Amino acid sequence: MFYDNLASACAQMNTKIATVVKECGGAVGSIDGWKKGATPRSDIVVKMALRLNVTTDYLLLGRTSAPELSMQFQTTKEQQILAAYKAHPELQPAIDKLLGIEEETVTVKEIARTKTMSRTVSNNPVKEVQVPKSKIQAALEDKSIKTDDDL
Repeated sequence: MFYDNLASACAQMNTKIATVVKECGGAVGSIDGWKKGATPRSDIVVKMALRLNVTTDYLLLGRTSAPELSMQFQTTKEQQILAAYKAHPELQPAIDKLLGIEEETVTVKEIARTKTMSRTVSNNPVKEVQVPKSKIQAALEDKSIKTDDDL
């Protein structure tokens, strides 16, 4: 598994495995062992991950994102509540409000624009605005929005 993940990361970076191994202080002779299932020392894995701009989890396990929080420490009722919450995104804002959970917001710098008679645009000072992440996601998914004026 390690070798396959390393080969994939090298292909993405358009570089050879042997080159990366040498640059990271590993022995090129170790590559055959990796093909058979062996893994390099942790310091070499870290250096290769940094060189290839991937995580050590990716190289060692093929994992591209953080694993889901384990539900083994939750009660059955807690698991059911979480599953129901995830299954009904349309109810999430109401549940969040009921529980007093603030919606995540993003600070956006906004430039006030005004159009003059000659159809030029003048930029006024920048101001910061808090925008809910859900509104940003909805706007990104809305295919009818083509320009800033459509917002």
